Amino acid sequence: EERVSSARALSRDVMFGWPAVTWARLQSSQPRSSNAYLAIFDYDSPASPDMPRGAIHGADVSYVFGGRQDLSAEQTAVQNLLRTYWVNFIRDGDPNGAGLPAWPAFEPNDERVMRLNPAAQAAPLPNRQGIEAMDSYFAWRRAEAASRHSEAR
Repeated sequence: EERVSSARALSRDVMFGWPAVTWARLQSSQPRSSNAYLAIFDYDSPASPDMPRGAIHGADVSYVFGGRQDLSAEQTAVQNLLRTYWVNFIRDGDPNGAGLPAWPAFEPNDERVMRLNPAAQAAPLPNRQGIEAMDSYFAWRRAEAASRHSEAR
């Protein structure tokens, strides 16, 4: 069980977490750039009974674009929340709007993400340890590559 959990966490951090956080850090550090908004869709709903350990990548797509007619009241509320955030962001460059839980812009000194689920709220970056491990790994890889490059000259 621990191996499976660790493998899932590593996969999440390598494929999704680290790239998203790294992009948000870079985007938010630019003086005249648009805000970055980071989210985690963590709604473990009956819509995905074959995924007992939570939402998978892309699980939010069916909520945004629809296609299902048999949603529960809770699922419909999540769908409406996602759709409203998306429309606001597309229209205004900011997902926030009247009646929605506040979604703060990602800030390097306050790395909060929006947890998208029935109790949507901003929260600290949940997988910080994995992200920091990836930061260290890629810093080491860049240093190794720079060292090889300077030796080749």
